[in-house]
Amino acid sequence: IVYRKRNKKKKKKVLTLGAKDLEYTTAELPFGEYRFILKAGRYDSTDRVMTNGSNVVEAVAINETPMITITPVAGEQITISWSKVAGMKGYDVYRATAIDGKYTQLKRTTSTSITTTIKAGKTYYYKVRGFDIVNNVKVYAAYSETVSYSAN
Repeated sequence: IVYRKRNKKKKKKVLTLGAKDLEYTTAELPFGEYRFILKAGRYDSTDRVMTNGSNVVEAVAINETPMITITPVAGEQITISWSKVAGMKGYDVYRATAIDGKYTQLKRTTSTSITTTIKAGKTYYYKVRGFDIVNNVKVYAAYSETVSYSAN
């Protein structure tokens, strides 16, 4: 039996799995912190035996992604800005030189903008994703849409 508890509310039963079911994927949840508890048991004609429960698994539902804008600063510099996403501790900014190229992390920041240097005659692609930290584990939101900038 899978139980879910949101924030400080009471836990509620969300699903009973069969003996061979080893995974549970939840539908999209509203933003918030969740705790999942799994209890295993067996039923027979006269008895129901249940465990005390598994370790609590904590998760954060993050359904929002940042919106990016790019503004030229001066010379070969641009400022990449994005909208704040509720519940994020920080953001990772990534850059590539091709839309389907290899993205490398440009910066990790708690801010909602960075200024970076670019080279004339090149096109750059940027995306951002937020992260939170739950029980010392970094939990990532989805990537933003990819935005390009051409340096003339």
